[in-house]
Amino acid sequence: MSDIRFWGHGWFASLLLVLVACGREPAHHGPMAWRIDFRSVGPLRIGMPVREASAVLGEHLVVPPADSMCQWSDVRPSKSPSGLWLTVSRDTIVRIDVDSGGVATVDGLQVGSTVEDLLQKYDTLIERDVSLGGEPKFVLASKEPERAFLIIYHTDGAHITYITSGRRSAAQVEECA
Repeated sequence: MSDIRFWGHGWFASLLLVLVACGREPAHHGPMAWRIDFRSVGPLRIGMPVREASAVLGEHLVVPPADSMCQWSDVRPSKSPSGLWLTVSRDTIVRIDVDSGGVATVDGLQVGSTVEDLLQKYDTLIERDVSLGGEPKFVLASKEPERAFLIIYHTDGAHITYITSGRRSAAQVEECA
């Protein structure tokens, strides 16, 4: 029995060594791997160049021409959970959005969670605001002194409808007009 366990661990270690030697990381699968925080979702990070994100995901991310007002483009990777998209500025990820359930924040909130759950989780730590369309939204700022990163929970008044994460300058933008 101990021989089987030893062989199993050796096999996994060998596979991991081969993947590292080939310059690849093990794939990020499962719901635990795709969690949103202030600076990332799954293996993708704010500030990551598109070519690096392409390599991590194992797909070539095609960035459409930037919007003339914002100088940003939205990219929906096919090898990420459904409903996730990235905002790219000058070939760099500046923002992450999720508009479908299944990808939660590190605190367990996701599209479909109730505003009541959100308020119970963050109470006085979250700022209440209103979107350009008049819907309630809730803004959570990172803890560093400049509070440079935000997670914004957009709601219909009862449930979270989508989540935005990123640098303050990118996360706060609702439209460029």
